[in-house]
This record gives sequence, C-alpha cells and structure tokens, in this order.
Amino acid sequence: MRPIVSMTISRDGYSLGVARFRRLPPPVPLSVETLTKMLGKIPPEAHRSLLGENLYPLVEKHQPLMVAKITGMLLELDQTECLRLIESPEALKLAVEEAVKVLEDWIPKQSAEELRASFITAKAKM
Repeated sequence: MRPIVSMTISRDGYSLGVARFRRLPPPVPLSVETLTKMLGKIPPEAHRSLLGENLYPLVEKHQPLMVAKITGMLLELDQTECLRLIESPEALKLAVEEAVKVLEDWIPKQSAEELRASFITAKAKM
C-alpha cells in the first residue's frame, strides 16, 4: 500500500524525521454474536461507541453523504434494535430510508431540494 502523504518535518533547517500516513482498510463490522459478547465485557458508557463503529460502515453503503448524521440517529434506538439493524441488511436499509425522510422533512424545502440533488449526484457516481 502506498503512502497518502510523505513529508519531512524540519525545524530551523534540521530534519526531525519523515512522517508517512497509510490509508487503512475500511473496518469490517463484527458479527452480532461477537458484538453481544463484547458489549457484555465493556462498560455501558462504551456501548454506543462500539455499536456506532459497527453501524457506520453499513450505513455508509446506503447513504455516504449523511452517514454520520444517520448513524447518530440510529444510535438513539434501543441497543437490541441497533443489533438487529447490524444483523439484517433489509431492516437497516428501511431504517436508513426512514432517517433520510425524517431529515428531508426537517430541512427547509429549498435545502431539501438541494440535498436531493446532491444525493442523486452521489448515487450517479457510485
């Protein structure tokens, strides 16, 4: 894998070193069984983060432009419902579609039209 950025860090003309940044592969969501076991072992305040890390790449496949907002909306659901969405691609698709509708209704009409246009543009690029 090639570096994204390679730069020499210097101060007053002296080289301090070279920083190289590599692109990481996208995270692979864990199975529901593995997630359930992990949720039992971590403190409750870390549950939302773990679920979000697993929902995010799944939501991104359906709605890359608003993935963070929609993932946050889905994390407001009950933990068992989040696990069901991770397990069921069809349930996740419906939940993402519903979240998009809620956002479109919430955004003023003109902004919603601009948002729809950007969704169409993004889908065309996929």
